[in-house]
Amino acid sequence: MINKNKEGVSLADFKVGEYVMMVIGKMTSIDYAKEKFDPLVGATMRRFQRYKPATKKALKEMMEAEYNNPDMFKDIMTEFISTWRNCDENKDGKLVKSEFKNFMCRNNENIKKRIGESAKGDDHEDDLWYEAYNMLNPNKEGVTMEDFKAAREIIREHMAMKVFEPLAKKAMQRMSRYKPETKAKIGEYMKAEEENPKLFAEMMTEFKNTWVACDKNKDNVLNLEEFKDFANKHNENMKKRWGESTKGDAAEDEMWYFAYNMLSSNQNGISLMDFKKGRKMLMEILKMMGHMKTFMPLVVLEMTHL
Repeated sequence: MINKNKEGVSLADFKVGEYVMMVIGKMTSIDYAKEKFDPLVGATMRRFQRYKPATKKALKEMMEAEYNNPDMFKDIMTEFISTWRNCDENKDGKLVKSEFKNFMCRNNENIKKRIGESAKGDDHEDDLWYEAYNMLNPNKEGVTMEDFKAAREIIREHMAMKVFEPLAKKAMQRMSRYKPETKAKIGEYMKAEEENPKLFAEMMTEFKNTWVACDKNKDNVLNLEEFKDFANKHNENMKKRWGESTKGDAAEDEMWYFAYNMLSSNQNGISLMDFKKGRKMLMEILKMMGHMKTFMPLVVLEMTHL
């Protein structure tokens, strides 16, 4: 199959086949790792929710330091790398299970000093974290710094999902209380792409124009204040069209921003691509919640046409 122009397998074909199998194996291992990370991130997020208000504030500042406080971020990373290297007892550039668990304990103490509390689990949970990280490169034993970096995006996506879930639930609860006439109008908008192209184009143009107008410094991302402005204006647009809105309060807007920003690995703000990625996650959540028929078309409209 690799070389359809001849019968037989050459050494070159064999090498190509090996490479293909390696790529497939890598993709599969990442999928397995994602499955292992999911319950661990969920348990950590539940502990976050039990934090004291002061701890939550300190945690938020620490998590946003990369974008908002370069000096703090540099200090955090220096401490992290130093702790990692100190736990690599044989200096082979990777942490085996005993070294990794020692690192988890020490890193936990560092975090605790910074924010006052810790979200670390027990010894068994540390074993599970090690298995998840090690799954990213199953052909070797031990977790490298590169594995840790690769896992960061996976973990951030899982964290975003855990923040999106209660927000989506609240929005759906508000939508369930809509008046019959409001629900009827939403039904019209859901069918707009197929039955009313003019209305559909108008909706998409309005959304994009609102987004662009709220990007005050024209850097193609919305920071927190710009996003809150966008949430308010988008809400007003929806109210004009439907008569009601599913928008929550300012604190909820900040949580939406936090969730979307989790998906942005290198920017201080939310891009339209981050927004689309978040909308895709919301589709998965709504499907799990059984609300796909009610809300999915609106999510799809925004996600596929921005």
